[in-house]
Amino acid sequence: MCQYTGPGSRFKPLRTFLSTALITAFLLGLSIPIVTPMWSQSVAHPTFEEVEKQANEARDEKRLEEAVALYQEGLKLKPNWQEGTWYLGTSLYGLKRYAEARDAFQHVAMLEPGNGPAWGLAGMCEFELKNYPRAMEYLLRSESAGFGGKDELAYLVRFRIAILLNRSGEFKQAIDRLLPIAAVGTYPEVIEAMGLSLLRVPLMPSEIPEQDRDLYMRAGEALNAYLTHDNEGASRLFEELVAAYPDRPNVHNARGSFLMESDPDKAMLEFQRELELNPSQLNALIQITKFYLQQGSAEKAVAFARQVVTLSPNAAEPHRLLGESLLESGETSSAIQELVIAVRQDPEFSQTHFLLAEAYNKAGNKLLASNEMTEFQRLESKQRSEAGQANPPN
Repeated sequence: MCQYTGPGSRFKPLRTFLSTALITAFLLGLSIPIVTPMWSQSVAHPTFEEVEKQANEARDEKRLEEAVALYQEGLKLKPNWQEGTWYLGTSLYGLKRYAEARDAFQHVAMLEPGNGPAWGLAGMCEFELKNYPRAMEYLLRSESAGFGGKDELAYLVRFRIAILLNRSGEFKQAIDRLLPIAAVGTYPEVIEAMGLSLLRVPLMPSEIPEQDRDLYMRAGEALNAYLTHDNEGASRLFEELVAAYPDRPNVHNARGSFLMESDPDKAMLEFQRELELNPSQLNALIQITKFYLQQGSAEKAVAFARQVVTLSPNAAEPHRLLGESLLESGETSSAIQELVIAVRQDPEFSQTHFLLAEAYNKAGNKLLASNEMTEFQRLESKQRSEAGQANPPN
């Protein structure tokens, strides 16, 4: 990854992602001419120790074609040479021979299912081969197993997970994976990926049309400023984004989301402008619904909440919002129907049980109201307990 140095860039200096010479070699994708291994000229029947020594020397000196030939020869002499299989894989990766490298890393991972780095590199090979479902499977296995202290590899794996999530439309989850990377060093691919997720565009950074690169870089910089608590910088960058691209989808939605806490009225103007350009923008509809609920305009909230449910009928939040809006407008029976659907779709969200308890109370059903309140209290207690375990007192 190269450092972005465009006008107004606030990026930190570029740092090498991976520290070892071996991993650096495969990142650089060095193109090494084929060299006849030295042992074949001077030693008719080399010992395994001789092959191992020369293979490691070739790898250290980034003579990757020679290293591959030597590691393959060593594995003929010692088929269970796991270290050799690993280094064969990294050398092949450096030569962009991804299918062969994948096979080597898979072999190591199968022998050691808890080897996170092996799963990670196998996943990165599948990623390069555009086998995206298998890539995601391996990358997630790597993340679950851990990286053995190899932070740079963790960043590379998580970056690929993030852009695959974005590609599949999981935009918020993608941003969550990008945050730890942006925290340690800001790279243009990461910023562009953040911009893609913010503007809800299911592309990879490598797929961005050149004429659109500035759009996603601007959006990513604005989001990065907000997430690093540079509110003044974020405010300026979001304003510049809207000024530069007033008619692009989700630009007004992005600025509206940023303004929700500091200036809800101005945020509503941005959401309304977004809906003029993109009437099916789900987040804008949700935020407007919440705004009207907070303002006590239940009838207006109901109208927008119904649109949310129409656009996303299988998610819990739209039904919860509609249920709350109907409850506030006095349509208790309809509110109960929507809240029951929301509970069915997400039974672990405590606030829905609280709203349903309130609705049952208004309907005069004290038993069901009590049951829902009990469930609300149970889930709240569970959440506090889990939070306490995750953040024990000093």
